[in-house]
Amino acid sequence: MLSGPQAIEEFKLEMTIIMEAGVIWMFNNCHSLLFHWSHSLLFHWSHSLLLHWSHSLLFHWSHSLLFHWSHSLLFHWSHSLLFHWSHSLLFNKELDSVQISVLNKT
Repeated sequence: MLSGPQAIEEFKLEMTIIMEAGVIWMFNNCHSLLFHWSHSLLFHWSHSLLLHWSHSLLFHWSHSLLFHWSHSLLFHWSHSLLFHWSHSLLFNKELDSVQISVLNKT
């Protein structure tokens, strides 16, 4: 067993070795853990979020748009066509009847 200045130097050397080993262990494990955990979390979370969000948005938006647009277009187009066609037909019949009555009077 050492005593005096040699013991202090031996103790400093051992503590330096232990601290360096601890720093190296922390660096390797913490960086590895931090790297894998953060990248795994970032990868899975972002891909999961992106996948579900984009598919959900695409599905609901496209179906909603398709449903409302097609029904709105169908409704307005058919009603507009029906309205204009029937009124045009009625107007032409009324015009024909007016012309016939005018011709009959002359």
